[in-house]
Amino acid sequence: MKTPGHFSTAINTSGTYLKSDQKLSPLQPTVALAGAIFNPPHFRGRAGAVVEGGALIASAYVNYTGSLKDVRNDPTVHIGSMTTVDLNARYAFQSDSRLFSGIDVALSVQNILDTHPSLIKTTQMYESPYDSTNFSAFGRVLSFTVSKKW
Repeated sequence: MKTPGHFSTAINTSGTYLKSDQKLSPLQPTVALAGAIFNPPHFRGRAGAVVEGGALIASAYVNYTGSLKDVRNDPTVHIGSMTTVDLNARYAFQSDSRLFSGIDVALSVQNILDTHPSLIKTTQMYESPYDSTNFSAFGRVLSFTVSKKW
């Protein structure tokens, strides 16, 4: 446990760049996979910071999913990238009381800006109107947790 008034910070980043294509036989053309709808984007990244001080831990992360191309029809349609922000905080109560000792309270907000994926053209009512391989159907998600260690 950290001493009161002492804070530590950690910065985290990760990212991937992907270039991939496919050729099923020598007589067929090479088809780009990365960056095409329902395949991974060329670039995906995440960056954030975690601050810890005493009984409090807080974090903020920015998530980026690169743009795609809908190559199912002619002409090809550009599908925009998506950036989301996630925030988390947890407080561990410090108490001499047996009742309150070991209680943690956490608040988490995923996609706090309520960013939505770009819509895509569909031909059937049951098809998702977005690229469900790369983007989430959920908008903002809020969770509140209380836990007790015995």
